Amino acid sequence: MISVRKAKKLVTEHARLLATEAIPPDRAAGRVLAEHVYSPLHLPPFDQSAMDGYAVKFDGNAVSFKVMAETAAGASFSGKLRSGQAVRIFTGAPVPGGADAVIMQEKVKVSGRMITVEEGALVRWANIRPAGSDLMKGALALRRGMMLNAAAAGLLASMGKKGVSVYASPRVSILVTGNELQPAGTKLRPGKIYESNSVALLAALRRMGLSDVTCYGAPDKEERIRATLRKAARGSDIVLLTGGISVGDYDFAGAALKNIGVRTVFHKVRQKPGKPLFFGKKGAKLFFALPGNPASVLTCFYEYVFPALRKMSGHPKFFMDEVKAPSRSAYSKRAGMSHFLKGKLDAGVHILPGQESYKLGSFAGANCLVFLDEKTKQVRKGDFVKVHILP
Repeated sequence: MISVRKAKKLVTEHARLLATEAIPPDRAAGRVLAEHVYSPLHLPPFDQSAMDGYAVKFDGNAVSFKVMAETAAGASFSGKLRSGQAVRIFTGAPVPGGADAVIMQEKVKVSGRMITVEEGALVRWANIRPAGSDLMKGALALRRGMMLNAAAAGLLASMGKKGVSVYASPRVSILVTGNELQPAGTKLRPGKIYESNSVALLAALRRMGLSDVTCYGAPDKEERIRATLRKAARGSDIVLLTGGISVGDYDFAGAALKNIGVRTVFHKVRQKPGKPLFFGKKGAKLFFALPGNPASVLTCFYEYVFPALRKMSGHPKFFMDEVKAPSRSAYSKRAGMSHFLKGKLDAGVHILPGQESYKLGSFAGANCLVFLDEKTKQVRKGDFVKVHILP
């Protein structure tokens, strides 16, 4: 067995950054930018009215102006304003040539084609968004390596971009093994349990924004697992196998992985839950064999698969956020094994009951994993512990 620290180091060393692809801005949120993006134009592209009101040529002594025309968003005034003249203008419309102030419509009185401005309402450059006040032409708008959000997608569109280069999303296959498993929605037969690992993993992957995921199932037969692994690997960057990686009479995953040419990077980690965790590689493809118990599956996913996927997707930060928080619970364990404990973080962190690897009920109420290293034997109330925030 190897340590948690060594196992994580090996995972991130072997995960490779995927190629880039061009996608439209409306699909960019959640993806990592693979290029610097420079603005091809000023934003806004012209001096723009920030209000519905009247554009005027500033004159500190004038209080009355003659309205010459009306300009809505998408239109423009072709002339040039002189002293004493105004143009009715609406939010987003280009400010007419010669104008250097926009007066809010609430601050004027209208009489026919004349307006009278309230005292103090006329201020030079008021309510004008200057051209380039958001971004100047040629300025760095978005930096390579940043994760794009909805605002970034909108910014790309506002610059007229039809496509942007991002790192490809990993293609994932999930292979669930076990003769005891039965799909939800069917009548449960004696000795069977409903299969939940693929559902939990799918939900976790979709939460990461990954959609190219294929699920497979195989009984506890080495030749069937081997054939399904080959099929799963063909169209995947990463394969997640659940169950059959321990040392029982029906644990055939290890043999199947070896027989299709997967090289073992490590097998077994000094941790609880998830000690039998396997990580291997064939070419650039990564293979994780996760223990079959549901809490072990999710724990190993978040602690090992999650950072591999993040690195492959171009994220600069691979692992979950970590904080130190005072424990609101006491906990004891033996030295020699690291523990990942389901927890609830608020003002402090509560170590939840039901830490056994088969229990999902406590995991459903958790928002973090409390990490206790190999040397730790006891946590007292008030002791500060490492907390990994679940995404």
